[in-house]
Amino acid sequence: MLAPSINHYKGLNLQVKLPQDIFLSNYPSEIQNVAIDFGDGLGYRTVTYNQILNVNYTQANTYIWKYKLNLTNGQTLYSHSEVIIEEGLNTRPYGQFATKNSALDVYEKISVTASEAYYGKHATATLYIRDANDDGISNPLIVAEGFDTGAILNPEQEAGDNNIIGFLNNVNTSLSNLPAELNTYDIIYVDWDNGVDFIQRNAYALEEVIKWVNQEKAAAGSTEKNVIIGQSMGGLVARYALTDIEQNQNFNHDTDLYISHDAPHLGANTPIGMQHMYRHVNNMYQSAPLPLFLGEVVLPLAYDASGIFGDTVISVFGTDILYDLGEFVTPNQYLSISDFPASRQMLYNWVNMDYEIRNVIHDAWQQELSDMGYPQGYTGDPIRNIAIANGSECGVEYTHETSLIRYEKTAADKTALNSIIGLTDIGVGLSLIGTWQGTALIGFGILPGNSKYDIIFNASAMTNLNENKQIYYGRITYKKKILWFIPITVNLTREEKNQPNDILPYDSYGGGAYTIVNYSEDLFNTLPTLQNNGTFGRYGFIPTASALDAGKGTTNLDDMDYRSEYVGANPPSAPNDSPFDNFVTHFDRYSTSNTNSEHISFNRRNGNWLVAELTNNPDFTDCSFTCSDVNLFIPDDIVCSTTTYFFDDDINISNINITQGSSLVNIFGLNSNTLTISPNSLFGGGGLLAFNFTIGNDKCGSQTFYKTIWVGKPKNDLSLISSGGFTISLGNFYQITAMHDNNSNYTQANLSYEWEIPYAMIMFSNNNRSASIRPTRLGTYPYKVRARNLCGCSQWATQHFEVLSAPGPGDYYISPANRFGN
Repeated sequence: MLAPSINHYKGLNLQVKLPQDIFLSNYPSEIQNVAIDFGDGLGYRTVTYNQILNVNYTQANTYIWKYKLNLTNGQTLYSHSEVIIEEGLNTRPYGQFATKNSALDVYEKISVTASEAYYGKHATATLYIRDANDDGISNPLIVAEGFDTGAILNPEQEAGDNNIIGFLNNVNTSLSNLPAELNTYDIIYVDWDNGVDFIQRNAYALEEVIKWVNQEKAAAGSTEKNVIIGQSMGGLVARYALTDIEQNQNFNHDTDLYISHDAPHLGANTPIGMQHMYRHVNNMYQSAPLPLFLGEVVLPLAYDASGIFGDTVISVFGTDILYDLGEFVTPNQYLSISDFPASRQMLYNWVNMDYEIRNVIHDAWQQELSDMGYPQGYTGDPIRNIAIANGSECGVEYTHETSLIRYEKTAADKTALNSIIGLTDIGVGLSLIGTWQGTALIGFGILPGNSKYDIIFNASAMTNLNENKQIYYGRITYKKKILWFIPITVNLTREEKNQPNDILPYDSYGGGAYTIVNYSEDLFNTLPTLQNNGTFGRYGFIPTASALDAGKGTTNLDDMDYRSEYVGANPPSAPNDSPFDNFVTHFDRYSTSNTNSEHISFNRRNGNWLVAELTNNPDFTDCSFTCSDVNLFIPDDIVCSTTTYFFDDDINISNINITQGSSLVNIFGLNSNTLTISPNSLFGGGGLLAFNFTIGNDKCGSQTFYKTIWVGKPKNDLSLISSGGFTISLGNFYQITAMHDNNSNYTQANLSYEWEIPYAMIMFSNNNRSASIRPTRLGTYPYKVRARNLCGCSQWATQHFEVLSAPGPGDYYISPANRFGN
């Protein structure tokens, strides 16, 4: 069977090669040649091992590649596969201005190489340029791309995972004024040739880009300053490059605006539960080189995938670098993107092959970054540093109602032959040779009967600190009924991992979102069983606090700091202050949930905010009133006299509605930013007021709040009840309680009670609402009680009690009339 390594390519022109070292056959000497028809109109073409064939299409489409294997005995074997071809980047070499690019859809292209090496290697980058006027670079906007695995996982795809088209599509669908504004700029999109390399190494490449842009500006006669936006990891690369130029290089970066877009200044988060799952699967790759399941591929374990990429990893990173800076995995251990240098630098927590958390690389990087600080500009020519965070302004957290990743399936080879002789079971057993499980499967496989494999991989989020719950469970169980009625079970693999202590639950913090299915299209195309039998969640990738560098990397943030609201117009104070001159977080006036937006996404709010910055008219955003508690605006639980509450200048009260107690007050403030509660004359005492009001503005929309508040003195509705009635005996104990009609006052805050109880021993409880008494004198006496709040007292409520016979000689107590209470 022949098939390409990918089945989805962006670009009408591509090259195809059949590497001899991955073409496997049981009878290689019997193969005369291989021919492929790519559906490009040229028919079958004979393919020589390691030869490059150019394949060109005139339009995007789904094409059928047909394969023909000609054998030496004259027999011909056929197969085919489906390949999706999309239009890719339309480029031309930089500097060819003869053809007008009126649609701004042709990108000029040029490569740069860093002048400075990092650990012996010079980074390279490819620039894709959208020249606004086809006249050279005169008004530059440099875009530093983020983490890009294309160099390793998808090297045949030009520009890798991210490119200028994706960036502009994001801008153009933002529903903001940003597309029109960016059309005035010459956009230089910096595409790292190795987007998973050390951040410092790519920063040196960006320095070369800045130097080149400045030369091009000068050649075009432009004195415009550079604007640099760094997306995700690119924000760190840009910060490092600009600061290093100021501190260590002998040229001027000529930049007056640095924009950090959801960059992990404190760290990025890949959930620990998911990393445990990756490691579990990776370890199975290491130990089981044969296919784990036949019939339907669940885990393609034909051979260690690191064998394909080993040479690439070594050539990209160099062999020395794996050891010079710490504990990096070797190429033969490569199976997870979390192991690359930039990943190790950015991840808050990295799980190694032994399921241990090792953060020495991240800690070293964070120390270096915080020591460098931020670009400051030059004397008389400062730089403005601003940030976009995709986390919710309201601090909305991720709820994780389902697993982050859950794959559950029962796999079985149901052919009659496999029921008699378990070829599948024997094959799996051979892949586990040397283990007792392998021996068991081979033994059970030769016995007749039905067999199946129960598979479950489940990675869960960490939601609370030190919860100590299970965050990963993975198991593959072999089950068989020998002779169709004797059940046996063999656990082929099983791992369980609980949440570690003292590790912050980054999965749940508000921040730029990582929605797993949005990044899994290629994987699903290769392994549709994952999509068909799996559920996939969403988690916080870049916490808002990290995107804003709260605490500047020198303050250890705690759980509450990561759960806080971050508001551009009201930034956090020291020591958790942000180093940025201005920042914006996510808010959508048309979405009542105001949840977190996707990582490095543009939208109406941050797009218009960025336009304001680009046009030197900064906007300091604040819609936090929509997620505030009503008590922030009206903190009082009781009003005694006319009281006015003030809102921000740009907030308008559009509705006031009294639902209870309308006779108690007048409320003023409609169509203003102040709300006034004015009590009426309340001769019978006060009462309960319930009302709602709606506030808002043009940018944030509106929000309705509900408030219940007591107006005036306590109501004159008290009465007394007694555990012994109103005729009581001298020397005995009784419980007397003040009661309200319909319990009207008892629920009000700051309510206490005052009593006048003559000739009795008294002990109060329940905020003086109840009195335990022991009468000390015969006679009939008035017992009185009244309620008090911040506005005053109710009228006295009086009840006469008759105290009868004494319990016996010597038990008489005489005391004066006493008044107790507050």
